[in-house]
Amino acid sequence: MFKHYFAGLFLITILSGCATTSQSSYNNESTRELVMKNSGNFQDLITHYKEQLKQNDTRDTREKLATAYLDYGDPESALFTISQLNQGSPQVSSLLIQAYAEFELGDLPSSKDSAEQAYALDKQNAEIENLLGVIYAANGDLGQARDFFNLARAHFYSDIKIKNNLAVLDIIEQDYSSAIERLLPIYTNDEADDQVVANLTLAMAKSDNLELMKQVLKPKFTDKEIQQRYLSLRKLKTTQPENQLETSVTANQALFEGAR
Repeated sequence: MFKHYFAGLFLITILSGCATTSQSSYNNESTRELVMKNSGNFQDLITHYKEQLKQNDTRDTREKLATAYLDYGDPESALFTISQLNQGSPQVSSLLIQAYAEFELGDLPSSKDSAEQAYALDKQNAEIENLLGVIYAANGDLGQARDFFNLARAHFYSDIKIKNNLAVLDIIEQDYSSAIERLLPIYTNDEADDQVVANLTLAMAKSDNLELMKQVLKPKFTDKEIQQRYLSLRKLKTTQPENQLETSVTANQALFEGAR
């Protein structure tokens, strides 16, 4: 999400040895950080950023630390870390992190306020628009949610994530055929993640189309597994927006795609 820039200019030849050491040290730190990120070692990544902050408390490092807390599943620590920046000099990036943390803590009003503050600073930001769509959907305002998802799509946000989010709205509105139309091409092109698969199977089950489920899910699943999933998903209630998200997460792992 965030970029760290490093630039150094060494003009005196006699300092070239020191310059090489400094660059090497930087590269080693960058590589270590990248390895921790790619391996999902967020606990060590948090320790790494905290040590950096002890030496030099910069906005960039504080945002990285807050993001690492979010990835680690600790939104309370993320909020504590990032709110100190926003109390002084809020920017789009820090406000967005704050909005994510508040959303994951279940504080929808505060999350909406933070996201709107960020959006006021950047009206072309597709990531903010997608998050606002998720927030409005969680509040049951499906019309506003759909508007923001389409704005995010117009500003070139991930087509797959937006289609998944729009399909969730379709499912809540019981327009299962539209949800299937959105998600089936993603699945057949082998681009579907777990959330897309979960929402697609839910839409197929709710449309009472067991044969389509069999066609789509074979050979990854047996007939018995498909039948069991079909019967389980048929029982889910999808008409109450407030309950649908929580129910979907618990029973089918069907989530709105976040922006992070």
